[in-house]
Amino acid sequence: MEALILVDLQHDFMPGGALGVPGGDEVLDVALEMSRRLQWVFATQDWHPAGHKSFASSHPGKQVGDSIKLNGLDQNLWPDHCVQGTRGAELVELIAALPLAAPARGKTRKSIVTADSSTTVAAMKRSCERCSRSGV
Repeated sequence: MEALILVDLQHDFMPGGALGVPGGDEVLDVALEMSRRLQWVFATQDWHPAGHKSFASSHPGKQVGDSIKLNGLDQNLWPDHCVQGTRGAELVELIAALPLAAPARGKTRKSIVTADSSTTVAAMKRSCERCSRSGV
């Protein structure tokens, strides 16, 4: 079995988004073409609650790019992005329309996937002979 993992192809990471990656939209056509040739397609989503502690807006007087200590670790502060329930957190329409096996939504600053999604991804890895990755 072959699989494709599409990483964070969300509105907020596209040019013009809250945390836009220059040229991020250039991977969409490649991702779409790859998805047509592979058996399984997964998509990850950065997925923050409103007021996430990694957002500069959650720390009065702090700016995007400032560094703070968070739970004893250095944390660079980000603009609000990929907030649950917002358009910015949604997968780009071209990707959302694919027959995805399961979304893998990150819920911490290291984008650890939720239990349901990690179980799906682990099951896929056991029978995956080749796994490709594309995204931002």
